[in-house]
Amino acid sequence: MTYIIYKSMKMKEDDTTEFKRKITKDMMKTAVAYSNTRGGTIYIGVENDGTVIGVDDTDEVSKLAAQLLADTIRPDITMLSSVHPMKIGDADVVVITVQEGTSKPYYLRDKGLRSEGVYIRSGPVSVPAPESLILKMIRENSHHAYESVVSLNQDLSFKSTSEIFRGTGLDLADSQMRSMGFMKGEQFTNLAYLLSDQYEQGIKLAVFDNRSKSTFRDRMEIKGSVLEQAERAYGFIEKYNPLRTEISGLRRVDYRAFPEAAVREVLINAIVHRDYSVNGSILVSVFGDSIAVSSVGGLNPDIGYDDIMLGISSLRNPRLAAVFYRLGMIETYGTGIPRIMGAYKDNTTQPKIEISTNVFKITLPAMETTKTDNTEARTVLKLFDDAELISRSDVERAMGVSRSKASAVLSGLVAEEKIKTVGAGRNTRYRLK
Repeated sequence: MTYIIYKSMKMKEDDTTEFKRKITKDMMKTAVAYSNTRGGTIYIGVENDGTVIGVDDTDEVSKLAAQLLADTIRPDITMLSSVHPMKIGDADVVVITVQEGTSKPYYLRDKGLRSEGVYIRSGPVSVPAPESLILKMIRENSHHAYESVVSLNQDLSFKSTSEIFRGTGLDLADSQMRSMGFMKGEQFTNLAYLLSDQYEQGIKLAVFDNRSKSTFRDRMEIKGSVLEQAERAYGFIEKYNPLRTEISGLRRVDYRAFPEAAVREVLINAIVHRDYSVNGSILVSVFGDSIAVSSVGGLNPDIGYDDIMLGISSLRNPRLAAVFYRLGMIETYGTGIPRIMGAYKDNTTQPKIEISTNVFKITLPAMETTKTDNTEARTVLKLFDDAELISRSDVERAMGVSRSKASAVLSGLVAEEKIKTVGAGRNTRYRLK
């Protein structure tokens, strides 16, 4: 059917109207922009100034336009668009009408989900969408988990992940990548992005001298595959989790300041359960008497604090968890928190879990000795002969030990209820109980 406008028209381009002298593949940017914004119409056979010049063969142009819409734009917009001839005065033109879509972001197939492929309408022109807007459209319109959505970055490599797989006797071949969810059709998913060498969001680790975080002793930022992040972060923490020795009767007992099983679980829990659709790094803060790990993303809305303490698991990233499980880095789903608490079953001070809308934080306290060494206890308690309050630095000088050792001795005496703390942070002091 040919639509006819009998009078000569002098039209004008705006946010829903665009003119093209002839059909070109480049006009598909406009079709993408319409589908991502408010819809619109493209007139083929009209000059930029609105002068109608027409086309020679409306059938040929219509067929080519329909083919370009079907072949170059994803997701498919054929149900959102129509192509038909129109007569304006004595001239024949072809009109492409595109509706706003519900499966945003729409993009040029050969460019992918990047700014070069995703367009929006800004006044009478089509402009590349910023990455932040693309991510927003994905979050608002996707019915799938973040890890299953097509990645914005398709230029990915997997050197470190492949090495980790080989280290456990597994192969990361194309067939395995597809079965694990690295691919959606011929494109990489966000799961692949998380496990790629190019992954940008990482882990920031810092060792502090005090609670105010005013003085760093060491720091590191790790990016790349989240598997490599897990291994390197654990290695960093291990440097500041020294082996301690306690003499109990005739036996020598070696232990870590922070249980290795708890450190491992809290780190993997942060990586596997974080919300990767939100920008931000996992933060690891190491103090002499505690380690705090914070990750982006609170609890899934279908579970609560009591549920996770009982071992109920609601996976935000099930495919990522499956990769960790395949590599033996997760033993059984849902056992992470109970395993962490179990490592402290004989400890007076228990791990602290804090949950907000967007953050999940676990703080591991340093392990207390079964009984503070009598010589150490006498040295510390003797300080109260000359002062009502003492500080950790007083203990360091009196015993000639490091800050971490002084903190451990003081923690032991607090646990045995021989002394108590007064104040907090750098103003922490101790008095006889």
